[in-house]
Amino acid sequence: MKARSHLYPSVPILLLALVCLLTIYPEVLRLPEELQPTYVALKVGYALLAGAFSFYFLRIRTQPDDFPTLILFLLCASYCLIMIWFLPLYEFAYIQCALGCAFVKTRRTWMFPTTFGLTALGYIITYQIQDQLQWQIPPATRKDWVLTVLVCFALAWVIQRYAVSANRRDKERLLRLSRIGHDSHRLLHDVKGMISSPLMIFESLSSTHQRWTAEDYKKQIGQLAEEMRHVRDVLKSINQISRSSKDPSPLCIRAAFASNYQILERRLRRARVQLPEARTVLSDEGILRSAFFNLLLNTVEAFERNQTQNPYIDIQWDQDTLIYKDNAGAADTGTDQNGNSGLGLEVLRADLESLGIVHRINIKTSGTTVTLRFPDSAATSNAKGT
Repeated sequence: MKARSHLYPSVPILLLALVCLLTIYPEVLRLPEELQPTYVALKVGYALLAGAFSFYFLRIRTQPDDFPTLILFLLCASYCLIMIWFLPLYEFAYIQCALGCAFVKTRRTWMFPTTFGLTALGYIITYQIQDQLQWQIPPATRKDWVLTVLVCFALAWVIQRYAVSANRRDKERLLRLSRIGHDSHRLLHDVKGMISSPLMIFESLSSTHQRWTAEDYKKQIGQLAEEMRHVRDVLKSINQISRSSKDPSPLCIRAAFASNYQILERRLRRARVQLPEARTVLSDEGILRSAFFNLLLNTVEAFERNQTQNPYIDIQWDQDTLIYKDNAGAADTGTDQNGNSGLGLEVLRADLESLGIVHRINIKTSGTTVTLRFPDSAATSNAKGT
């Protein structure tokens, strides 16, 4: 991230300068002889100006807010506006520059519409002047169209690769933060209940009215340690929801479900839960546990929302496909009482997609069925039960 901010906008401006220099020849040969010196001078001057700004931004890392972006906008817009006096299809160059710059974030929202809006107005005025002067430019050739298509493809790929991907990551991050806020209230309520047991144990151990043997102390300390481990796991689960970085390692599917079940055990005490047989896959432990936790938590919330009778969760393998079923039922409305219905499933989908797991989520009034097929690189294998 630091390298990217350090190279912006030096690299884009330097690319503009290089493109400007590389297109001088053979384009200059298409112009009348009297315009060729002017064309070359403008191209070289623009390239030198852009190169100077690129060097300046590369050496001076602290500029006023939005100043580098404004320079980038002005260089792109002015170049397109000047070149329509010499060669065809620079209207497409304007569109390409405008689309590319539209994905550049600025603090001052007026910069983009003002710069490219005035450039569009400049095009209209230029056309009027050219008509009055009966100004003629060379006709477009097949090479011009080929270059236009290639630049459009490159621009679309860059936008899809960086701008859209960044927007997707931001959306996923917001979903996770929203989910954390919603789940924290629920989980902290469970923590409050879990802490009550250790407090009772402490009070009992400190009581002077009871006589404890060494075996009693050992038993109570063991129970206390178990309760505190549950509290730790609950708090850890909140952090797991926010993780998005992948670090593949062998993971037992049954153990992943079992650890999350222990966290939600109090709220699932009325439900019949069938965990899958133990199999090991190669995947990111934190993200996969977070996905399973979201899956279980959505079921728990649906149980509580719909007051499901005889609730059950059945998780089993069908060859290499993991099938998760419950009878929680679908929500009656678009949101639950906390306005969060469906948010956990969005985070779940994002987690599974990031891990390359082919999944299908089928929600009916009778319950939810989720099928998970792990990628070949995660080749499942039998493991001892846990």
